[in-house]
Amino acid sequence: MASAMANGKSKSTALTWWRASSWVVRTWRFRWLALVMAAMVGMRVAEFAIGKLRTRMMYWEVSPSALWHVASQFEEPRGIVLPLFDENAALGLSLIQELRLMDVHLPIEVPHCGDLSTEYRELLLEDNPDVRVYDVCQEAADAVDPVSSRKLFCANLGHCHSLFRSFNIKVISLIFSRFAEVMLLDADTMFFQSPMPLWDTAKYQSSGTLFFHDRVLYPERQLGKRTWLSPVFSQMQNFFNGFDVRPFRDFAIVPRKASTRTSAVPMPELPFAPSDFLLTSHTWNLRSGHQMDSSLMLWSKARQQRATTMLASFVAMTGRSLPPSYGDKEFYFLACEMSETLYAFSDYAVGSIGTDVRNHTTTLCGDAIHFFPVKDPQAANDTGVPLYINSDKILEWNPTKHPLYRTMSRDQFFHNGAPKARGLVFNCLFEATIARLNEYELSAFRRRQLLHQQELVWNAQKHIILYYHYYSPPMADVDKFSYPEYYDFPPFFTLQPVRATREKQLVLWKQLILEYHRTHSLPLFQPFTSPLFENVKISRKMDADGRAAVVEFLIRCGNGSWEDDTHTRCRIMWKKPSEWAAEIYDFAREHGMIGNVFTVYELYAGEETQGSSIHGMEPWLLREALRVLESEGKPHASRHHVAQPVLVEEPGAVAVPRLDGKALHVGLIYTRECAEVVEALVTACRGELLLKGVVRDNLHELQVSVPFELPYATKRLLESCPHKLDAVVVVGCLVKGVSASYEFVGEAVTRASMKIGMKHKTPVVYGVLICRDVAQARECAGLGEGKSRSCSHGVEWAQTAIEMAHFNRKVHAKIMERCRCDCHTGKSKHTAQTSTPSRQATESSTSGSAECKQCREKNCGSQRHDKASEHSLTQLQGILPGGAQHGTAALNIMASPATREGSSAHAPGVPQPVLIERPGHTQSRKLDGHGLRVAIVSTRWYGQTVVHPLVDACVKELLAKGVESDHVHRIEVAGAYELPFAASRVIQAKKDMLDAVVCIGCNVQGGTMAFEFVSEAVVMGIMKLNVKTDTPVVLGVLTCLSEVEAKACAEARGSCGGSNKRCNHGVEWAQSALEMAHLKRSTAAKRCGCACHCLQENCKCTCHRKACKCTACSCSGPCKCSNCGGPASRQSTQACGRCGNPNCSCAECQCATKPSGQKDCTCVRCGPREASCADCGNKQRECVCPSTDTKAMMASMATMSM
Repeated sequence: MASAMANGKSKSTALTWWRASSWVVRTWRFRWLALVMAAMVGMRVAEFAIGKLRTRMMYWEVSPSALWHVASQFEEPRGIVLPLFDENAALGLSLIQELRLMDVHLPIEVPHCGDLSTEYRELLLEDNPDVRVYDVCQEAADAVDPVSSRKLFCANLGHCHSLFRSFNIKVISLIFSRFAEVMLLDADTMFFQSPMPLWDTAKYQSSGTLFFHDRVLYPERQLGKRTWLSPVFSQMQNFFNGFDVRPFRDFAIVPRKASTRTSAVPMPELPFAPSDFLLTSHTWNLRSGHQMDSSLMLWSKARQQRATTMLASFVAMTGRSLPPSYGDKEFYFLACEMSETLYAFSDYAVGSIGTDVRNHTTTLCGDAIHFFPVKDPQAANDTGVPLYINSDKILEWNPTKHPLYRTMSRDQFFHNGAPKARGLVFNCLFEATIARLNEYELSAFRRRQLLHQQELVWNAQKHIILYYHYYSPPMADVDKFSYPEYYDFPPFFTLQPVRATREKQLVLWKQLILEYHRTHSLPLFQPFTSPLFENVKISRKMDADGRAAVVEFLIRCGNGSWEDDTHTRCRIMWKKPSEWAAEIYDFAREHGMIGNVFTVYELYAGEETQGSSIHGMEPWLLREALRVLESEGKPHASRHHVAQPVLVEEPGAVAVPRLDGKALHVGLIYTRECAEVVEALVTACRGELLLKGVVRDNLHELQVSVPFELPYATKRLLESCPHKLDAVVVVGCLVKGVSASYEFVGEAVTRASMKIGMKHKTPVVYGVLICRDVAQARECAGLGEGKSRSCSHGVEWAQTAIEMAHFNRKVHAKIMERCRCDCHTGKSKHTAQTSTPSRQATESSTSGSAECKQCREKNCGSQRHDKASEHSLTQLQGILPGGAQHGTAALNIMASPATREGSSAHAPGVPQPVLIERPGHTQSRKLDGHGLRVAIVSTRWYGQTVVHPLVDACVKELLAKGVESDHVHRIEVAGAYELPFAASRVIQAKKDMLDAVVCIGCNVQGGTMAFEFVSEAVVMGIMKLNVKTDTPVVLGVLTCLSEVEAKACAEARGSCGGSNKRCNHGVEWAQSALEMAHLKRSTAAKRCGCACHCLQENCKCTCHRKACKCTACSCSGPCKCSNCGGPASRQSTQACGRCGNPNCSCAECQCATKPSGQKDCTCVRCGPREASCADCGNKQRECVCPSTDTKAMMASMATMSM
């Protein structure tokens, strides 16, 4: 009946056309031409009618229940589906290896349609035991309706080949997959990071799907195409209107909310309720003909039953036309939309990656790059993290010759027009922010190209390479190895029977393999598929027994090891671990790394090893070399004794550390910024420290404003605390926001904290969260839903601090045991020597600057050092377990061993670090500016619009807090790059007169790449001033992506307290400067426990140091040192007018001894103590007038600013 109706409709259409043609013939002048045209139209209509009739005879209505019966045959919960054929098989093999290196160990299905050769199938099964290779077209040809026994997808195998040797193989592969949850991949996909976190995203968990966007282009094609018969509605809308969804309503869906939007374009009557996403999409609003990129997709068949069945009906023998899609791309999105089920797209639009940069770095023409699909909805301008690219050029690009660039992320609904309207080709993304690929992203390309080169398989029968030429690596890389002459000698490929000859043959094979892999930087060797064992030129190849003998010889010589139990992959070491160990030790000795602690990552990928052979080593090979250093403990070739290194293995293999906090002194420094997250972290850290036995009085806490101030506060706490701290934990939070400073500040704080820990020989545990959004920060702090305090990173940091403190003590004890000098430390086993009083006095006077090269102790007068002991312990530290279970948000910094000193009670009269008694209590800021001096160094660039309002607000806040106007010094320079130099010169000129410096400027991203380099240099330069000088320098440099954002930071007025985050940042910087100035003054006194100069020659107190600035003694009787109890003399009444010290070591004071034994202090600026300063009239107190040099410099700067 259906056939008769179709036939009748065709006849009616033909009759209509004939009548129209007759009318044209009767009325048109050229009747003969009209007759020809009418005949052609009639033939076309007849052909169409016959085709429709044939289709109705061949196709039939397929039962949806039969389709779901086929799709629901899943046996495993989750897996990867990767369709392959001969032309992309090598690329697919390298993708499988890339996933395995990323710890993606899901089972993999490789469906094909009879177009995957036997060689490739065997190779896939040999190297990957968890891979299933099957002919999906054969299964589709055999699939029948269990009720009617009719074919479901194709009439026979040949018919299946004609249908599914195309993009549609992905659809049929998803239907026949045995996985309930499918990750569908294209072979030309390359990942920057593991795709496994996609399963855990809220998008997939809530919907069972996860899709990525395609380019916004070609609005007149595919989904957006309009015809002259239907000029109003697009092909997608017509397809929706003509599809009958009623037979599929019995299948389960994930319910979605009813749409609350109205269509902005004319909408036909639809048989389903459209979603909000559809009504706002680019395709529905006729801005694009493409919506979805199916190169990576997550799909749950178990949860999306209706959509899965409808998807199967698209390729089943129903006689209906396929959806108007370019290939299979839009099938999945359309099936979900018509099923009225919930589905999820990425929050980001597709980006562009390539080498073709145009229009002054605002346009990039290239291939597709996709970002991690979830962003923070509260962030104004969240920057996405690259996840993967989809391109057939991943093996052609050579970043060393042509730099690679990528665009920054954009919102999924962003639209600024079509490329064609700008005169650009379809793959160009314009008006975009473009960045050059960093080293980590480039390493992903090198890794994939390396894996692909390993997977090349030679066909000995055809003498060709079985992979598509578009996917081949550059020939220069393949041919750069020069084969030796004996490689063309036929007997070389036959294992020789004579033992002596065979040994020489194996040696030659070993040399060939090692040199080949060294030239191509190949870490793995596959003996049973390697092209080395087959010489096409002479038609020779080595059999399996010969290959096995060569590999066993390699392993016996120490140049290889099997990677797994299947013995299919061999790790190649062109240098033995013992040779690498010697090279690592020599490198550490030559570059002054002896005695420092480095992570494994820093050794093979850090800045310290760049340019050496160690840089870029395989981590497993580096660990093998470190184990050699750990186990040897014997002289190397250089005859220097090698002490046992400390090697900490990867998480999961680490022994349980000692976590006893008794008798430990721990510093805890944290920020006010991100108060909720930081307070949760600090509470967890504090609670864990107390739980492990740390005494409350031994926990020294300090609070600063922002993370940038953490290194300076750490340095001041380490220098001022009366106790030798065993560890310091710095806690803060950096969340990606509108400005770009997140990136630069995070790197600066990380490096500075590590340097301070190494300098002071105290482990600094880095507890600054670096998160992409607030949700991730809350998760790391244990504030997420269902989280407890034990989930907080603060617990890990406390445990790491205790562990590193014990590690520090243990290493220090070993150093003391080997020390043969005459240090004053009682714990060391020193050789006893008898010293005369005069010698002791001499040693005491020079102890301030002398330092024992062996034990690193001050006041060491011994010169008896064993020559071999100069090459002491090399601490090669692996990655500690802290932060491993929570991903990338937590970092650990391991510092070098510290010199232990005995703990003593709090000395009277010495300012103590701030101790916060109640957990969770926030310290109030001390913002009294009376008596403080602050310098403000600002820039002229963006002066009127941005910088001047910031400076004015900063000065106004300083004056409001009590700083005198004469004590606020303003210096102006040209740009932000000059700020660190100007600040350093101001500090040097004013010496100890300044309490704080504020650097204010603005750096806005422009059309060049200078923004990133300048911003990083400025932030690092200001941080170095904080680390190297005693004057705090506040970072007030805005690093914004646009001038509008910079103006927003300077326009608002008012107080920055409370929750108002849109205030003028100059107010915040002024408050930070006052707070840090008070921190500087409160920690100015060193760890000197006495109130006078001790005369005891063997006193262990710190008052022997040149930096000591003890106040004048006011007691009338004999003085005693509070540390050692030794006798002391009263201070002379002739004290220095600057510091009150008769033994003054100030750089600007010259104390001369009179014959009577008394001293007069003569100041370089104001003369003798009794005289008055000619400029300020100051007498018997500090002179506030600038020196001659200072005056000249300030005048010069004032002239420059004018």
